[in-house]
Amino acid sequence: MFSPWDSSPFLYGMIALIVVHYGYKWLNSSRYKLQDIPAVGSSSYLLSFYYALQNQSDSRRMLQAGYDKYRDSAFRIPLLLRWEVIIAGPKLVEEFWEMGDDELSFKDALSEQLQTLHTIGPDVHHNDYHIQIIRSQLTRNLSALFPDIRDEISTAFSELIPPSQDWTTIVALPTLIQIVCRTSNRIFIGLPTCRDSDYCALNIQYTTDVARGAGILRLLPEVLRPLAKHFVTNLPSRLAQAVKHLEPVIKERYRLLEKYGDKWNEKPCHSHQFIGFTAALYRLAAHSEYMAPLRAEVEAVIKSDGWTKAALQKMRKVDSFFRECQRYQGFGAGNNSLEHLNRLSRKSFDRAFVVSSRRRARKDLQFSDGTRIPKGTFVSISSMSIHRDSEYYDNPDIFNPWRFSDLREEEMLKHQMVATSNAYLPFGHGRHACPGRFFAANELKCMMAHLVLNYDVKMEQEGAMPEPMTFEFSIIPNPKAKVLFRKRREF
Repeated sequence: MFSPWDSSPFLYGMIALIVVHYGYKWLNSSRYKLQDIPAVGSSSYLLSFYYALQNQSDSRRMLQAGYDKYRDSAFRIPLLLRWEVIIAGPKLVEEFWEMGDDELSFKDALSEQLQTLHTIGPDVHHNDYHIQIIRSQLTRNLSALFPDIRDEISTAFSELIPPSQDWTTIVALPTLIQIVCRTSNRIFIGLPTCRDSDYCALNIQYTTDVARGAGILRLLPEVLRPLAKHFVTNLPSRLAQAVKHLEPVIKERYRLLEKYGDKWNEKPCHSHQFIGFTAALYRLAAHSEYMAPLRAEVEAVIKSDGWTKAALQKMRKVDSFFRECQRYQGFGAGNNSLEHLNRLSRKSFDRAFVVSSRRRARKDLQFSDGTRIPKGTFVSISSMSIHRDSEYYDNPDIFNPWRFSDLREEEMLKHQMVATSNAYLPFGHGRHACPGRFFAANELKCMMAHLVLNYDVKMEQEGAMPEPMTFEFSIIPNPKAKVLFRKRREF
């Protein structure tokens, strides 16, 4: 079938239009709208574009430079298509959280990032019903869901990482994506579909299409996006494939609902479970000294309470280990809650962010220090810098796996994994903190408990932590790193 994208004149014309369109937008925003906010690097047109290119692979350094220099105000970072304003300092951060959705909208920021109207569709774009389902049905039923979570984790590990007396090399990230995909879909879809390899692959393909399509659509002027979406994504085909898997499940649930009504209690998002677990696994595999304390705690709790949700809540060291991994390296849900629905086991969305809680201004705004934010500006908080700030954490550049379990002796709820604050932002904070974080924490801790009880692990290069990969503000655990597994020998 003929596609206009195959036509060279059409393609060159589109490229020229994109260059002119965004050149104008960049020039306009850099010289006028944001001129009062200091820039990291340079605010001139050509030099800022150079720094935007540099930011693609070195955003952490640029963010930290801005945070150190403009500690109690705001600064801006150049991206390829626009500027991002970063809010710094406790006072402005507090004002940021207090602003309503009519001032700073997280949904508008997400919709632009994922192009949800064109990639996912108007139902999700205009209606966030799924967030309410996660907040109410999913979180409320975690205790009832736990046996299924536990069963699927055990089954998935045994099938994908079979226990062996000899060391077995595993490429960690893609394997963990499959485990998390199966476990999450055990709750959302149930047996046997959650174990269907075609359905799991479809999850990954669909989200890959969304990410790729959104990236291309963001390059185009808005007027062209409704047409271009038909050529840059394969989403209709993916959805048609999904219907084949889901239609029988949905029909059966309707039948049961009609038959039993309110008496039928079918069991009911995951965000970055596989990112968080991969980062924690790398840390554990590189530092064997962490294994014994984790094992001792898990064994004692399971012996006392069995495999229950209540037992997971008593695993303070496991909880602290994950929380410190998220603080130290930045892996977590971070930005928003709508995005979590779309991250049901992905290959392109397998990333977290060094900034948190991205918003888009719906009107012209002004902070108390005089910082003016024009309508349409993207605004974020440098969570990476806050997590490494000595004002909030003792020895912030040192990884301390028991940092929060020691603190929790005094303030248990304040320092557990799912707790958010102005100084701890992997799950966001405030009204739009990730609603699926309770489910994610239970899944992660159950996976870790299963791992330490059944496996020995080490890195392919013993003691070496794989370097994470960054792209703009995204950060992911090294996707090619290999971890060695064997059946646990010490009991």
